[in-house]
Amino acid sequence: MVETWFDCRYAGQSHELSVAAIDQFGPEHQRRNGFSRPDTAIEVVALRASARLPSPIDLADLPDPGGRAGVVVGPAVIAEADCTIWVAPGWRAAVGGGGAWVLTRC
Repeated sequence: MVETWFDCRYAGQSHELSVAAIDQFGPEHQRRNGFSRPDTAIEVVALRASARLPSPIDLADLPDPGGRAGVVVGPAVIAEADCTIWVAPGWRAAVGGGGAWVLTRC
């Protein structure tokens, strides 16, 4: 699935609003700011896109999250206190000398 957003503003403004289509800018500006300027040019200052595919692996099929000891071979998920690390198939993870996980291709 691909989603796109346009960061738009009226000419001369210093802030933008993100909308899915340029023609949504006027109504969104009205909703957020209480006014619109239908006769003022709209500037598109950025176009952003995001593409996502469904995961080929069901999370229920992954092994339990590993601890900080040993080597974890993908596919696997490592649960840390501040993040979750995905170890893809064909990769392995091991705790390095500095305490950080180091991922290498098998």
